Amino acid sequence: MKIQGALEEVVLAMERLGQAFLKEIASCRQAGRSEEDLKRLSQGAEAMRDAAGIYLTWAHHYINELNAGDSSEEKLFDPDEGSSSPG
Repeated sequence: MKIQGALEEVVLAMERLGQAFLKEIASCRQAGRSEEDLKRLSQGAEAMRDAAGIYLTWAHHYINELNAGDSSEEKLFDPDEGSSSPG
């Protein structure tokens, strides 16, 4: 189904975005940014990761509704899977 493919693309994009933020935060740490800045950037990256998880879970729910299938609370995107905390 086309919509499922689009959702999978979004999942991959959000994962890449999260990884890119982690790398940039590490670069900022090496460049000597203040701990206050690093904490704020890490919290922002975490907030975006968590928001993506919520967004993608709802998208999956509504795709199931469109398909008249199981609308279980299955997560398509787990923000904690495969990545470490940015802090």
